Amino acid sequence: DWQGRPLDLSSDGRVLIAGDRRVHAAALAVLLTANEARAAEICPGPEARSEGSVAAMQQELMVAALYCNAAARYNSFVTTYRGALQRADQKLQSYFRQDNPHNGLTAYNAYKTKLANIASLRSIHDVGAYCRAAQTIFDAALGPHIPLAQLANALPAEMDVAAETCAR
Repeated sequence: DWQGRPLDLSSDGRVLIAGDRRVHAAALAVLLTANEARAAEICPGPEARSEGSVAAMQQELMVAALYCNAAARYNSFVTTYRGALQRADQKLQSYFRQDNPHNGLTAYNAYKTKLANIASLRSIHDVGAYCRAAQTIFDAALGPHIPLAQLANALPAEMDVAAETCAR
């Protein structure tokens, strides 16, 4: 975990990526295969699609921070869009809770995890292309102000993990 302790049930979920990229890719592939049957039930409906795109973009850029040495740019992105990111995340979480009162939070967490896993797999397959695409998004996000939803809905295809996630 972030404190260097082994992961266990009391870990808070924040994990540093370590190890060989091939092992990481293989582990993610196993996780994705196990979750494919549940894909449709963990995708936001049309009323929360924009928030799903925002969550996907944030996951893509978080992965870029790790794989592309772009932590400073990611931190600037989060600082710049903090309020909009929080509002989008709250709305997305509310959507999942309203859609499924018994397991909504679990579905929300599964959706966010799947976004991160797919983004991570993409980066592993062609890190150069992934980092170039992320650079384009960081440039747009940190240039003249663009509303967050507009930015998320204009992602290049190679970075549109929301579309790929819910197509599975």
